[in-house]
Amino acid sequence: MIPGIAINPGTSVETVMEMLRIVKKVLVVSVNPGNAGQMYLPYVGKKITKLLSMKEDMDFEIYWDGACSSDKILEFAPKGVQGFVLGTTLLFGKDKPYGETIQDIHELKF
Repeated sequence: MIPGIAINPGTSVETVMEMLRIVKKVLVVSVNPGNAGQMYLPYVGKKITKLLSMKEDMDFEIYWDGACSSDKILEFAPKGVQGFVLGTTLLFGKDKPYGETIQDIHELKF
């Protein structure tokens, strides 16, 4: 098992600071959990940037969940976000088979 935590949009980095010293994975949720298709909450990007500045020193990886669009992946993957949980924004509800959609996602250039 690998220790990790999830941080909801309303939870500050300061609130979980001590936990960051003992976890290996941090999942940052960029929408209020519960309903698919919610809009990205812009202040979460600042939270991710703050975590990115701490991840090497505290030895954890960062993952993103919620409103993961291709522009967010293209912006934050090169900065060090390790993975993205995909859903309505980029994966579901498209007018083509999942295989094609997945291929399109894999072809994003970083």
